[in-house]
Amino acid sequence: MLTTWLRVFFEVTRQGGVMAAARHLNLSQPSITSQLRKLEEHYQIELFSRRNGRLVLTDTAIQLLPKVERLLQQEAELEFELRQQSERQAGQLRIGATGPFYLLPLLARLRTAQPALQVDVQFGNSAVMLEALLNYQVDLAVTSQTLDDPRLMCRPLASSPLVLLVPSSDPLAHHKSVLCQQLHGATLLTREAGSVTQQAVDTLLTDHQIRLQRRLQLGSREAVREGVAQGLGWALMAAGEVGEHPRLRALQLSDSQVAVHEYLYLLRQRAEMRAIRSFLQLLPQAAVTAKA
Repeated sequence: MLTTWLRVFFEVTRQGGVMAAARHLNLSQPSITSQLRKLEEHYQIELFSRRNGRLVLTDTAIQLLPKVERLLQQEAELEFELRQQSERQAGQLRIGATGPFYLLPLLARLRTAQPALQVDVQFGNSAVMLEALLNYQVDLAVTSQTLDDPRLMCRPLASSPLVLLVPSSDPLAHHKSVLCQQLHGATLLTREAGSVTQQAVDTLLTDHQIRLQRRLQLGSREAVREGVAQGLGWALMAAGEVGEHPRLRALQLSDSQVAVHEYLYLLRQRAEMRAIRSFLQLLPQAAVTAKA
C-alpha cells in the first residue's frame, strides 16, 4: 500500500496537480485525493499546502521527493529484471530422466508446439534425478520410482508390460509370445539389484516359481540389451524400453500381467511455470500403454 501512496504523491508532484496525475495513472480525481490524504494521515505529516487553489509542496515533501523517486525507479528496475528472468525461465525446460524411451516422443511433440523452447535433458538413476528435482537442478523428473512426498506432484506417463528379449537367432524368435514357464532353466541377464525393472522381474519369477539356470547381472539397460544380442542369455525388460535392434526380438508373455510404470514428477509449487505448463499440456494425450 505504501508504494501505491508514494506513486500517487510522486505523480501529483511531477504532473503538477491532481487532475493531470489522475489522467496519467488512469484513476479518478477523488481516488487520487483520497490516497494522498491516507498517506498524510497514516504518517501524521503534511505533504501539500493549498494556496489559491494550487498544491504547494511542504518542506517535508521536498525532502522526501528525491528518495521517493529513487524508490520508484528501483521498483521499475526490479520489475524489469523479474520479467526478464520470467521470460528466460519460460524459454527453458530442464528434464531429468532415467531413460529416453518414454520421454523422446513427448519432446518431439513439445518441439512442434513450442519450437523456441530450449530443452535440456540429463540422464541418471531414479535417486539422482529425484534429488536433482528437489534441489531445483531440474524442472521435471521422469522415473519409474514411486515416491510419496507432499512437495511433489506426480503424473502417470506410461505403463509397459514385461517382455522376453531373445536374440534374433534364437528358435523362440519366430514366436510372438511365450509362457512364463519357458523361462525354466534359462540364463537370465539382469539389471542392478534395486532397480524398478528388476523388482518387476523378481516379482514375475516369484509368482510363476521360475527356477533359472543362472543369472548374469550386467547393470545397465544398454548392457543387458547388448548381452542378449551377443547370445549371453535372455532378458526380461519393459516393452517400452526395448527399442529397435536388428539382432533382438521381444516376445509377449501371454500369462503375465506384470508391468513397469513410468511417472512424471514436478515440484508442486512450480506447477504454474510456463515452460512446465507447456509440457504438462501434452500429457493427457501422451500417457500411453506400451505394447510388445
